[in-house]
Amino acid sequence: MNDKGMFASEIVRKEVERMHELYKEIYMSAPLIEMKSREEQEELFDKMERLIEMQEILYTRVNLSDDEDSELVKENFRVAAKQLGLPATQIGPEIFKVARTSINSMRQHMLDTEQ
Repeated sequence: MNDKGMFASEIVRKEVERMHELYKEIYMSAPLIEMKSREEQEELFDKMERLIEMQEILYTRVNLSDDEDSELVKENFRVAAKQLGLPATQIGPEIFKVARTSINSMRQHMLDTEQ
């Protein structure tokens, strides 16, 4: 990362670090979600929603910047979206709507299986 790009900002670096930590928390908690208590499930879904919110903010930031680091992050977003099988029309801000819809579907599924 260069010293003049968006990631030179301590605020941005800390936010990216927090995103990484949140991702690790989710990754470690997600297996066997069905076996977790309702409160643990809700906490996990809340963390997922927070991560998506943070990613959307980062996505907006990198799209407002044209430094080398931002271009790399933009490409990483595109690659991740393609790996998820999203059509080109959903690679961009639309991906965050898709992610939120998926979380809401999972949350509803958990509610339905409880009853």
